[in-house]
Amino acid sequence: MANEAEVVELGQTRGDVIDLTCDDGVAIPSGTIVAIQGNRHISGSTAVDGSQYGFGITASEKVALDGQTNIGVYTRGLFRCTMSATDEVSAGEYVCISGTNLLGELKFGGTSDTVKQVLGRAMQDIASGARGVIKLGL
Repeated sequence: MANEAEVVELGQTRGDVIDLTCDDGVAIPSGTIVAIQGNRHISGSTAVDGSQYGFGITASEKVALDGQTNIGVYTRGLFRCTMSATDEVSAGEYVCISGTNLLGELKFGGTSDTVKQVLGRAMQDIASGARGVIKLGL
């Protein structure tokens, strides 16, 4: 998968990794931005319309059909991620999922008008299609 998030700094909490469930039949690379689907179950980010609730970034790789249905997910830390080609943010603005392993600007009053969709905050200005550092979590 392209555009995987890279760890920049995990801090004292070491990223607050939590164990969540996933489907056995899916491959999820390390560094994948994931969305919560319910009952501690995650999937890779795909939505471009603000309909997925970003939850974290995978801490390890999940191989398809390996018999495993759990994966560790970072919920805190600084990560280098890719902004979608249609969004840009300034330092301090909230970011959300905007495609497969892509970030977008949280647009209040638009299609992603709820704080539930916040993945984190930009630590720097990030131009359309560029990579930049975000603070994962609230």
